[in-house]
Amino acid sequence: FVIIPHDKDQPMIAQRLTELEAAHRLLKEHVNVYSLKEAVTDVLSNEKYKHGIRKLNDSFLECGGSKEAIAVIESLLNKVKL
Repeated sequence: FVIIPHDKDQPMIAQRLTELEAAHRLLKEHVNVYSLKEAVTDVLSNEKYKHGIRKLNDSFLECGGSKEAIAVIESLLNKVKL
């Protein structure tokens, strides 16, 4: 992934994805056709990003995946309604 954080929590998430080698971060102030092309080329040619994404995906699956996340959220919402 090439990630260009803009606002709110995006810079923090972009930093974490960069640390996990799951994304190439570009600062919005530095984005131009050349920096974007360089970032995309880096992501497509560097196996570390593919490996980082796999590790991130595996960690989500170990936690139960999206179905488990939905079940937890629905459970919390049901408790709040009481």
